[in-house]
Amino acid sequence: MKKDIPLNERIIFALDFADPREAASWVEKLEGRIKFFKVGLQLFLAGGWPVVDQIIKGGSKVMLDLKFFDIPETVHQAVQQLRNHGVTFATIHGNDAII
Repeated sequence: MKKDIPLNERIIFALDFADPREAASWVEKLEGRIKFFKVGLQLFLAGGWPVVDQIIKGGSKVMLDLKFFDIPETVHQAVQQLRNHGVTFATIHGNDAII
């Protein structure tokens, strides 16, 4: 089955910044042209869930790149939290039990 992905969702723009204001500025500059943003550990620790929630509230998608790696139940519970916030993708590292 072929799935058509809109052009503005084919690129995930990496918000690799320590300052949430700089990240927000880039999201604003790219509004309409890019609709998918990566939030990594550096930005997430600086701004937390408000950074993610603001991007999603603005109509864009988020890939949360926190590289989860723990026992399967802990990773499962963490992923549930991502779903509660509307995160589209996340990076998960692990063995067969986790993946």
